Amino acid sequence: MGVIEKLEQFIRKVYHRNKIPPRVKAKAVLLYHWGVALRKVERFIKALGLRGSREAIRQWYHRLSRLVEYVLKSSQELYVDETKIKGRRRLYYLWLAVDGNSRPCFVYLSRRRDTWTTKIVLSSSKGRVITTDRGWWYRRACRELGLEWRHETFGRRNAVERLFFPVKHRLKGFYRRFPWNAKFETISSFLRAFIFLYYTLEG
Repeated sequence: MGVIEKLEQFIRKVYHRNKIPPRVKAKAVLLYHWGVALRKVERFIKALGLRGSREAIRQWYHRLSRLVEYVLKSSQELYVDETKIKGRRRLYYLWLAVDGNSRPCFVYLSRRRDTWTTKIVLSSSKGRVITTDRGWWYRRACRELGLEWRHETFGRRNAVERLFFPVKHRLKGFYRRFPWNAKFETISSFLRAFIFLYYTLEG
């Protein structure tokens, strides 16, 4: 099954009524995912004789955030890291966890990076053996949750950092319009949709 066909099936899961064919929506979402500006994607749809505004295309993309669970796996041994995301003159934190095969197990956006937030991340991820960098928040959270904590600078934990690269590369393509001017919930849904699509395409 090709990428378009696979994505078309997922779109049918979140849109039960489609005035625009799911295949067209799939192509539009992929173009936006790859960095094509919304105005150009809008022209693509209009060239097909269909109606699809920039806001509609943006909503198609964000709605796919509901499907991130389809690519998340479960694992007792996790490799966890976080990175900063700038939005509305403040910092947010994107947390990711992968298993030993570099498959995503958990994704979470937070407003803070502290022991309490880390405990939420680790308990939600349901891992028992946690490998991270030397961030003090990881060690303390693992101790309070009764989890086994391991430190690793390189190795399989790099799979998390490698995923941060395409995420940040895509965000830079917005030229300070997004996520800098967006609400927390909008940034979160975009990131979850991006990770869903990234692993759907990789798979």
